[in-house]
Amino acid sequence: MNRNIISENTSLTMLPASSNPYLVAAIALSMGLHFMILHVPFFANIFSVVPLTLEEWVGVLHVSAPIALLDEVLKLISRRYIDPPTHVEELGDIIIYDFRKKDVNKEEVNKEE
Repeated sequence: MNRNIISENTSLTMLPASSNPYLVAAIALSMGLHFMILHVPFFANIFSVVPLTLEEWVGVLHVSAPIALLDEVLKLISRRYIDPPTHVEELGDIIIYDFRKKDVNKEEVNKEE
C-alpha cells in the first residue's frame, strides 16, 4: 500500500500518518493479512504463495519507488503552479493548506460593507 494516497495536493512529508487514522488502520490490517497469508503454512498452501526473497523485494522497490517519487513531483507542480493554496496555517507539527477557491463575489460584497 502507498501512504501517498492521503492527500491529492499535500506531500507525504507535510502530513503526519495520524491525519487519517482510518487509512493507517486499513493499511495495518491489509499488511497483517498479507503477512499471515505468506507466513502461515496453512494459508500459504490455500493461496499457493511463497514469500519473496530479498532480491525480489529489491526489484519491487525499484519498480515502486519511482512511482511514489513521480507522485510527489506531480503534487509539487500542482501546489505551486496549478492550484496554489489561498491560506496556510500552522498548528504545531501540522501544516494546513486551504486549497478552496476564493469566492470573488463574497469578497467584493465584504469590501463594500
